[in-house]
Amino acid sequence: MEEAKIIKGPDGKLQLENFYAPLEEAKVEIWRRWNDKELRKKVEEFLGGDVPESMKKKPRACLGRNIISPDIEFFHFLDLVKKIQLEPLGFEYLDDKFVAANSDKYHIGKFFFYSGKGKNSGNKIDVLKIIDFPKAEGKRFGNIKTIWGENFIDFHHRILDYALPGFTKEVFDASAWIRRKKSFERFYSSYLTLHICFGVLFETYLLDEDEIEFTEKIAVPTFNKIYKIFGMKPLVVRLIPSGEESNLYWWCYPASIKKLLRMMVVI
Repeated sequence: MEEAKIIKGPDGKLQLENFYAPLEEAKVEIWRRWNDKELRKKVEEFLGGDVPESMKKKPRACLGRNIISPDIEFFHFLDLVKKIQLEPLGFEYLDDKFVAANSDKYHIGKFFFYSGKGKNSGNKIDVLKIIDFPKAEGKRFGNIKTIWGENFIDFHHRILDYALPGFTKEVFDASAWIRRKKSFERFYSSYLTLHICFGVLFETYLLDEDEIEFTEKIAVPTFNKIYKIFGMKPLVVRLIPSGEESNLYWWCYPASIKKLLRMMVVI
């Protein structure tokens, strides 16, 4: 197999090559690797024995986000997980700071509700601000309050449990695990290494103006470094379909969540 790289496709657009694993391939390969005791030992040694408890007993299908919240992307992740027949795991970084310029963070502070297609085939979307953006900017998630005074993290976990009862038990706050890595580079290397044999990562690496620097300078080189060390690539399955990466739809919440908020006397 060749190393991962960014290339120009036939249409002139940038694309990641030799990076994502097809879903069916990952479904088979994760168990082959999990059952390879020598490989697991090698990975554990590389990680200094620091494997999250939630990934020690069986391989998991992982979604890494600052806060796991029941948006459309999350439900799409669950649909893919059913096909791979692994148990899902939400990998959170709750100690992080809110920065509105980050699209993922912005859309957990301001909800966009998808209600289907309009008359001209456009998306029907309603918007609800959850936090005071100027007050939240630069604060750690745990120190942010919603505009009605609820802890920001507690709110997201509460609607997650309403939307999918009990799922918060499948969410791992990786903040302490991340701090132990001391540097972002070491963290990201460990994060991808987990997905050699302890899990399958569902993610989409962006190549637009805002994100290409991270993909080009962090994600791809780290991915290739791990490939050289272990002779196999981290198992990363594309989460969002190609060409749909910047579609607002994936950051939207189902209309049912808006109904939930009304029931919870939030709006």
